[in-house]
Amino acid sequence: MTVAALSEYRVYTRRLTPSLACLGFYLLPALLLSTAVAETPPVAEPANQSSGNIGALAEAVAPLSADSADADTALTQFIAMVETRDWANARVMANALLDRFEGTPRFDLYYAQVLIQEGRAQEAIFTLERILVYAPERHRVRLDLARAYFINNNLERSRTEFKQVLATNPPANVRDNINEFLSRIEAAQRAQIQQFQMFAGLDVGYDTNINGGATLNEPLAPNLLGLTDLSDASKAIDSGFGRFRLGSTWVRPTHLRAANLYSLQGLTTLSPGNSGYNQLGLNGQWRYQSNTDRSRQTLAVNAGQLWLDNQPWQFSLNLSAEASFPAWDAIWLGPIASSSLSFAQQDGRSNSVRDALGLVATVQDAPRRHRFVSQYIQFNRAGTDNGFNEWRGLAQQYQLDWRWPNRLTTSLALEHQWHRYQADDRLFVEQGTTDNKRRSDQRLAFDASLTWVPEPWLTSRSGLRYSWLDSNINAYSRDQWVISQSLTLTF
Repeated sequence: MTVAALSEYRVYTRRLTPSLACLGFYLLPALLLSTAVAETPPVAEPANQSSGNIGALAEAVAPLSADSADADTALTQFIAMVETRDWANARVMANALLDRFEGTPRFDLYYAQVLIQEGRAQEAIFTLERILVYAPERHRVRLDLARAYFINNNLERSRTEFKQVLATNPPANVRDNINEFLSRIEAAQRAQIQQFQMFAGLDVGYDTNINGGATLNEPLAPNLLGLTDLSDASKAIDSGFGRFRLGSTWVRPTHLRAANLYSLQGLTTLSPGNSGYNQLGLNGQWRYQSNTDRSRQTLAVNAGQLWLDNQPWQFSLNLSAEASFPAWDAIWLGPIASSSLSFAQQDGRSNSVRDALGLVATVQDAPRRHRFVSQYIQFNRAGTDNGFNEWRGLAQQYQLDWRWPNRLTTSLALEHQWHRYQADDRLFVEQGTTDNKRRSDQRLAFDASLTWVPEPWLTSRSGLRYSWLDSNINAYSRDQWVISQSLTLTF
C-alpha cells in the first residue's frame, strides 16, 4: 500500500456521482491493499506519423500495480511492445492482460493503439472515451481519440477533438501534426463531394511509324513467293500529327476512400500529308477505385469507337480489374487481369480478343512510386485456321513515378514482351527448305514523360516513346519513335 495509490483513487472518487462515492468508500480499504497509481503532468511526445501514432502530448504515468510483481512486469512489457510497434506480440500480451487491466487508464491507452493498428477504430473509440470520462485533461488520449474518429470516417467529431487540444496551446510539433490532420479532414470532406469537370486539350508531335509498318534494312526472309523486298504499303510511314481532345469527367464518391469515376472523350487526329490515317474517336469509361489501409482495388470498363479516314473502323471494349494487399513493409501485391475485345467494321478484317492475367506489385517510397507487372497474355482472332495470326506470350513492365517540387512529375516505363505464334506462317519458310516457319517476336518499349501543373486548370505534358519489335521473320520487325507535347485546360 502506497500514498500514491491513495492519491490516485481520491482523484477518481471526486469525479463519481454521490451514490457511487458511498460505494467507493466501502471498497477503499480493499483497493488500498492492491493498487498503486501515480500520475504526473503530461509532456510533449515527438510526432511519428509513419508508425500510425500522431505523436501527441505523451505523459509519464507510473505503472499500475497488480496482485503480483509478475503482472506489473507483463504490463510494462506490453507497453514496450506497443511503443516499438511490435504489434503481433502486443496483441498476444494484450489478450493475457485484458481480464486484469481492462478499464485501467494506462492499459486502455496502449490497448487502444493496438485496436487502431488492427483497424478496429470503433472499439478504440470506446476504450479512449472511457479514459476521458475520468481524466478529460489527458490530451494524449484525446489526440488518439481524434485519430480513431478520423479512421472511422467520423470527420466532424475528429475535427472537434483535434481543435479541443489545439486550444490548449500545445508544443509546436503537436500543433503541426494537428494542422496536418485538419488539412486531411478538409481534403477528405471535399473528396466526398461529387465533382464534375470539362476539359479541352491539344497535342502535337512526330511519329516515325504511324501505320505500324516494317522497318526492313536487309533482304526479305525466304518465302514461298520468292519476294526479296516489301511493298511500299507494308513499310513504315513517318508523319507529324496534331490531335484535339474534348471531354468531361464526373467523380461520385461512395465513401471516404472510394469513388466511381465516369468520363467521356472525343478526339480527332490529323496527319498532314497522310490523310488516309486521320482518325476520329469517341471513348467512354467507368472506373471504380478504392484505397484503404487493407486493400487497393480498381475495376474499369472502357468502350470506344474509331473512324479511320471518315470510315467506321473498329469498336473496342476493355474490361480490367486489379487488387493489391499489404505484403511486406511498403510492398503491396495482388492479382491483375484484363480482356480487350475488338469488333472490326471493315471487310477483310476479323474480330479479336486479347486476355491478360498476372501479378502487380507496388512500392510507395515517397516521393517515388514503383510498379511492377508480370502477366501471361494471349491473342486470338475470330474464325478458324487463324493460328498463324494468334499468339501466346509473357509481359513484364516496370514503371516509376516521381513527384518533384514545383508541381512537376516524371514517369518512366520499361516493358518487355515475348510472343510465340500458334501455327506456322503461311508465307515464310525455314532457310533452305519449303517448311513453313513458326513466328516468334520480342518487343521492347520505353516511355518517358514530364508533367507540369502550373495552375489547377492547366496541365502540360512532354512525352517520348520508343518501341522495337524484333521477329525471327524480318518482315515483321519494326521500330517506332513518338515525341509529343500536350496542353490540357480544365474548367
